[in-house]
Amino acid sequence: MKKMVSCVLVLALFLTLSAAGGRGFRAAAEAPEDLPGAYELIGMLLRGVPYPEQQRDTRAAFRLQVKEDGSATLTTPDGVRSFVWNEEDFTGEDGLQIPYSFEDGILMLMEDDFVMTFQKMEGVVGRWTSTVNIGSLLEAKIPAALQNVAGELVLELRSDMSCTLSLESDSMLPSLRQAVKELYSANLEANGSSTADAEEAYGKSLDDIVASLIETMDLTGLDDSQTGTYMLRDGNIAVRLDSGNAPGSWDSSTMSLTLPTYGELSFAHVSGEDTLAKGEGAMSYEDYAAAGPETQVVIEAYVQACQEWWKDTITVYAQDGAGGYFIYDMACSEKEAERLIPGQKIRVTGVKAVEGGEAEILDASFEILKGNYLFPATDVTELLDREKLIAYQNRYVSFKGLTIEPYDDSGAAFAYKDPDGLTDDLYFKASKNGKIYEFCVEFYLCGKETGVYKAVEALQAGDVVDLEGFLYWDEGANPHITSVTVK
Repeated sequence: MKKMVSCVLVLALFLTLSAAGGRGFRAAAEAPEDLPGAYELIGMLLRGVPYPEQQRDTRAAFRLQVKEDGSATLTTPDGVRSFVWNEEDFTGEDGLQIPYSFEDGILMLMEDDFVMTFQKMEGVVGRWTSTVNIGSLLEAKIPAALQNVAGELVLELRSDMSCTLSLESDSMLPSLRQAVKELYSANLEANGSSTADAEEAYGKSLDDIVASLIETMDLTGLDDSQTGTYMLRDGNIAVRLDSGNAPGSWDSSTMSLTLPTYGELSFAHVSGEDTLAKGEGAMSYEDYAAAGPETQVVIEAYVQACQEWWKDTITVYAQDGAGGYFIYDMACSEKEAERLIPGQKIRVTGVKAVEGGEAEILDASFEILKGNYLFPATDVTELLDREKLIAYQNRYVSFKGLTIEPYDDSGAAFAYKDPDGLTDDLYFKASKNGKIYEFCVEFYLCGKETGVYKAVEALQAGDVVDLEGFLYWDEGANPHITSVTVK
């Protein structure tokens, strides 16, 4: 429920700000020919700060469909809103006009201090599989020995909001081959014949027999008969196939669907962003970690958060499928900073430095790459007092079930680095299994107006909390916390 409420508030805030009228924004000069398509939400900024601060649960609830006929629909947790668009703005049914910018597949709806950023989706945007028995999928009678042959039922979601349910015949070959072999052997034993005798008599090899069975069962026909559309709403998915509605729920790893023909099935997510893929010349994380100080490095990773832009520089927390990166004071214009939305893939060139155990990239420059991915937090609670915790430095991590301790002799649960101006970091301590650890709210990442800053100010000694943030290192773990949940 919290997730849905936050999404609705986001949209309400956006529409409220929009109603006030735009100021100081230059819209697209002419309607881009490649604007039509399906888009996913990849970022929301309120006065330059991500809103809500953690967007990982919120983004999937929004889908924007821009059509060639000049119409558009925005699917939200609160329903579907209709728009028309031209070379300057999107106009709602109530006459509300929202200016936009479009470049390199990135569509930004901008109004005053609020920005919603969408990325164009292409091709298959989600692929899930479920292992099923072939006998349960076929109307035709097949030998009892083949009833339990298993295969993969595949559900694909595409950027045009279509979906296809199909059976991959290759996935069933090992199981089917084994079943046929067992039948073959039984017949040979009964007749006192050898495999060579049987193959000569039948005129077919084992593989030929398997291939004939697949052709006879017409498994590929499932592709044509099971197609439809889907819609995402606040982490839930509704799939409409030819056979009827198939409501269900999904997250980043699993999907549960109730299909009229097949009953309830559980699908596992098998594809998405290839977070380990690197372009030519880019280092793997292992090579980066092994490189010494003062080494020239080139990495490709996904922005997970940024500190405030300042004087043509920005500090970035980035991650790929193997590790995290801290890119300090990277050269970046104010306009370029608008593109560094959490999830954006970038290529960074710079020099590696190590100070206090913290590996960072200095003197860096970057270029925007195609791709967007937000990593879930890795739970490192059990590694808090272990040396191998450093292997997770700069990654987005979580700590669960910690107890807030008094920060000092005053009994307060936190301390300001700058109690007078509140323009610097905020500190607090928490314990686990009898050991106390210190945490930090990095001011330039999460300032005093952010939810996490205010949440720490409200902490009391004895509170039990779950924490999320980036595992910065400074002569030991010094996590930069971005989320505090009191249990």
